[in-house]
Amino acid sequence: MNQYQETIREYDRNEIWQISWSVFTSQFKSILIIMMLFYIPMNGLLMILESFLHCFTDLEIYYRASVIVEFLFWALASMGIAVVVEDTLLGNDVSWLNAMGRAFSHWKICLQTNVLQGLIILGFLLLFVFPGVIWAVNYAFAIQVVVLREMSGKSALEYSASLVRGRWEKIFGFLLLFGGGIVIITQGISYVLSRIPMVFARVPDLAMFSGIVTDVATTFFSVVCTVLFLHLEYLYDKRQEEKHQENSAVEPKQSQPAASMAVEMH
Repeated sequence: MNQYQETIREYDRNEIWQISWSVFTSQFKSILIIMMLFYIPMNGLLMILESFLHCFTDLEIYYRASVIVEFLFWALASMGIAVVVEDTLLGNDVSWLNAMGRAFSHWKICLQTNVLQGLIILGFLLLFVFPGVIWAVNYAFAIQVVVLREMSGKSALEYSASLVRGRWEKIFGFLLLFGGGIVIITQGISYVLSRIPMVFARVPDLAMFSGIVTDVATTFFSVVCTVLFLHLEYLYDKRQEEKHQENSAVEPKQSQPAASMAVEMH
C-alpha cells in the first residue's frame, strides 16, 4: 500500500479498482461494522416510515423524509469509511471506533457543506442540465474533504473542484462506469433471484435482501471514491510542489539582468 503513496503517475481504472478491492477486503471487518451500525438503523427507520405511509396525506412529505434519513446515514457511513481507507493507505492503525468518532464529529459541517453543494447543483440544473452535471462531478469528493481535510462549506467544495480540474472527463467516465456498474449488478441480482421460485420461497422478503446487496455495493463505491480522492490529491500536491520548485529555479535567472544593470550603472 505504501508504494501507492510513493508513485507519481496517474492510475488507470483497473489499478484504482485493484487498490480499492485490496482495501475493501483487507479492512472488511471494520468496513462491515461501520456499514451495519449505520445502514441497519437507516433501513429500520425507512421501514417504519413505510409502515406509516397511510398516515401521510401527501406522499411528497414521505419521500422527502426518506431522502433526509438516507442522506444522513449514508453521509455518516461514507465519512467513517473514508477514514478507514486513508489510514489503510498511509499504513496507520485502523480503528472503526476512531472512524465512527470522526464521522460523528463532522456531521454538522458535512450537512452544511452538502446543503450548499445541493443548492449550487440544483441551481445549475434548473438553468441548464449539463452545467449541473459538471458541478456535481466537481463536488464529488466533498465528503472526503470534510472529514479528512477538516474543511467545510465553500472552501471544501472549491478544494474538491481543484482536484477535478483538468481531469473532468476522466473522472466523470470513471464514476459513471463504477456507479452505473454497481447499480446494474445489484438490480440484476435482485431481478434474477425474483425469477427463481425456490429462492423466492426461501427468501420471502427480497426487498430486504436487495437492500443488503445495495448497501454492500454502495459501501464499496465509497471505498473507490476515497481511493480516487487520495490519489488525485497526491498528484495535485506533487504538481504544486513541482511548480513551486520551477518558480524557485526561474527567480534567480530573472533577477540576474537587474543585478548586471546595477553594476553597469555604478
